Amino acid sequence: MVAVKVENGDLWQRVKAGELRGFSIEGYFADRLINKVETPTNEEMSILTQIRELLAKTNLFAEDQLQDGTKIVTEAEAFEPGVIVNVIDEEGNPTPAPAGEHTLMNGTIIVVGEGGRLESVGKKEEQEPAQPLKRWPRPKRRKMKKLKSVWVTTANALKRLLLILTYPLLLLIFWLKQLWKWLTKSSKKLWSLLWKK
Repeated sequence: MVAVKVENGDLWQRVKAGELRGFSIEGYFADRLINKVETPTNEEMSILTQIRELLAKTNLFAEDQLQDGTKIVTEAEAFEPGVIVNVIDEEGNPTPAPAGEHTLMNGTIIVVGEGGRLESVGKKEEQEPAQPLKRWPRPKRRKMKKLKSVWVTTANALKRLLLILTYPLLLLIFWLKQLWKWLTKSSKKLWSLLWKK
């Protein structure tokens, strides 16, 4: 990524008005020819496919946990009658919650109908204090490490892909520059020959 600051106010106004829509950069990008072009490995391609699948999944907004440790989610902002309640399986996929009465970790009772539709949300029942339920620890750290690993691998794959895509462009720029140098030298020689006669 490149950021450019335009210090000339008049020029900046022309850019904002849409008169100027681009610029070119001249530079020396290759000092030797490299013939090695790397292609993404099967592992990198499978990681990119997994990321595409994750991004395609539905966004889930409200979440809670049942007393048995099952994670439930909904696309709504809160668990209210009429919303669809989904259960998250071990692989992280949402499926409609089974019909019936379920108790959340905080004691709230929810009644789910067919297709996972939430029918009612009840208040906590006032009972004598009981032993607090032991919550299963959330495997956040493992998931974060795995996610970080996926992002690092994806970043490396994207770097390789960028190199693969930019290498032919750099070669083209190099050869066009060489052609330009040759043409300018040749035209000078041609003009000098024409003027001598």
